[in-house]
Amino acid sequence: MADLLDDQNAVEVAEGIWWLGFADYEAGFSNNPYLLVSGDEAVLFDPGPGSPFFLDIILHKIRQVIDPEKVRYIVVHHQDPDLCALIP
Repeated sequence: MADLLDDQNAVEVAEGIWWLGFADYEAGFSNNPYLLVSGDEAVLFDPGPGSPFFLDIILHKIRQVIDPEKVRYIVVHHQDPDLCALIP
């Protein structure tokens, strides 16, 4: 199934809900951030680890959907660094 995933682009999984996920195959790590877009605002869920590499991936995918300045809220489901270390 992993062969079917598009790690390069945001994937709309339902109307207004975008999967921004990615995988680091060398590290055996994957992350599953989501973006909820409503009108001209968005909510980012579980943005991911704090590496500049992952920041570039997430920003690239957000820009495919909406201006990152339009992200009004960030929701983190728990405090593990793989979900929240990207938050400044």
